[in-house]
Amino acid sequence: MNSLKLHIAILILFMVPVTLVAQEKWEKPPGGIENAQVVIEKDKVIKLRPVSRRFKAINIEIPQAKPLSFNYQLAEAVDSLPSLQVIVRPKTMRDQPLDKFYSLNGKIGYGNYQSPYALFNAGTKRSDEYMLNAYFNHYSSGKGPVLDDFSSEGVTAIGISGKYFLNNLTFSSNANYKHHGYNIYGYNEIEYANAPIDRATLEQSLNIFSFNVALADNNLKDDTDQKLALGINYLKNNHEVSEFMFDLNYDFSSKLNDDFSIDALFDLTTFSQNDTVGGSASRMLLQLRPVVSYQLDKFTVKAGVNAVSQNDPLEMGERKYHFFPVLGLNYELSSDHQFRALIEGNVEKVSLNRLYDENPYLDSLVQANNNINNFSGLIGLDGKLLNNLGYSVSYNYKHYSRIMFYQNDVLDTARFDIVYDQGGASVNRFSGKLDYLLNDNFNISGLIAYNAYTTTDQVEAWHMPTFEASISSDFKIINNLRGHLTYFLLSGIKAQTAAGLTKTLDIVNDFNAGLELTFTERAGIFVEFMNVFGSNYQLYNNYPVKGFQVIGGLSYKF
Repeated sequence: MNSLKLHIAILILFMVPVTLVAQEKWEKPPGGIENAQVVIEKDKVIKLRPVSRRFKAINIEIPQAKPLSFNYQLAEAVDSLPSLQVIVRPKTMRDQPLDKFYSLNGKIGYGNYQSPYALFNAGTKRSDEYMLNAYFNHYSSGKGPVLDDFSSEGVTAIGISGKYFLNNLTFSSNANYKHHGYNIYGYNEIEYANAPIDRATLEQSLNIFSFNVALADNNLKDDTDQKLALGINYLKNNHEVSEFMFDLNYDFSSKLNDDFSIDALFDLTTFSQNDTVGGSASRMLLQLRPVVSYQLDKFTVKAGVNAVSQNDPLEMGERKYHFFPVLGLNYELSSDHQFRALIEGNVEKVSLNRLYDENPYLDSLVQANNNINNFSGLIGLDGKLLNNLGYSVSYNYKHYSRIMFYQNDVLDTARFDIVYDQGGASVNRFSGKLDYLLNDNFNISGLIAYNAYTTTDQVEAWHMPTFEASISSDFKIINNLRGHLTYFLLSGIKAQTAAGLTKTLDIVNDFNAGLELTFTERAGIFVEFMNVFGSNYQLYNNYPVKGFQVIGGLSYKF
């Protein structure tokens, strides 16, 4: 408790000299590299609030190992679509022709580990009134890192999404289905040979369906933004374990005058989990988060409250109420640099779907409970060092009255249980990030972070990294040849052995690269290299990943 008070005191000292707030969604620092640009043709350049408009077809890349996360997001170990870019230009300049749009894009390929790959995206032609996209993706491996087909895996996904643009509203909706088939393979080959295991007990499959609808305000004539969204998610595995999740979300923001603005978030989520042993368990998470912001010259401060109600199984279904303060400030040090600070708390939503997405090798009887982050303090500095070089450095302290970890089951070490620290756990995180964007021909970003954990009920912060580093880049080599690469490193991951001892997993080194050569506007070939170093590292204890992988194939636009 003394340690917690000390951290709170340090963070408040940073914030006392200034008493102003930022909007609920912090704006990027002046000069920071934007993810997207908006382009409107007028007699002069004008700044407009974000409006929903056409976006590119959904793209699901090749599934592969990715860094662990601890309530923060590392760069994915797969390349993603570039951000939508529109150019701002004076009216006197000539119109730039739009790139030719193809309504159907496809990729088919094959790789080692007996791995077929297919991706198809289909979309309507350009329209100011509506858009419709659909996708299909399949990737599987007939062989895996342990005893070939005993560690095989496959993912198939299909979905459709659309938007309809009204005068002052945008209606959007999407529906998705994913099937994930895999095996429990966290046993060594000697165990398989000496005590053969019934393969039927190792086969796992997840079926996930989601549906979402949203209505967003896009009226540029007022200073109010509103969005209402409704979603459902249904998960079921082959062991008759299922979860139905319903979510209702309302987001409101309004500028009251030149100085004051208000932001409010309402979120209602219900969960219903069923299994053959524990029966049915229902829970609900309700959140209301109003925040008032005040801006004066270079200072912006905000103040509000985050009120949350929940009834998790660990509380025996009893409803608990949490009230967390929200205090923050932004200070513009110069046109290129800004300081930010934030104090808040939250109940972090945890669903069974999230658990299986992070770790599919769970015991079939795990029960989801939310994490309770009763204090979070952040200080950071953002800006740009050069015209195209942005940076961000920060320190984040989090204290949890309840937090979950993945730990190997004592009786079956190939499966994982969820264990909780409810005596008080904390995370100290120092991180830095650089982003360099030259133009569409070259960009690179890098992240480095150090995490220090303290626990009470658990010996270690199981399966959480101490050190992280990642680099990703996209570039054009020649006119018809593009490339990309990603690298991530994790170290300090702790796990518990069957004997109850603590072990540190080997350092994770994962380098991936890809090339795509286009022969014409429509046709091309691609090749993806994954885990180039060929290391069978483990993100989770007893689960080595596949070694060096390569997939090549054809791409075509219709």
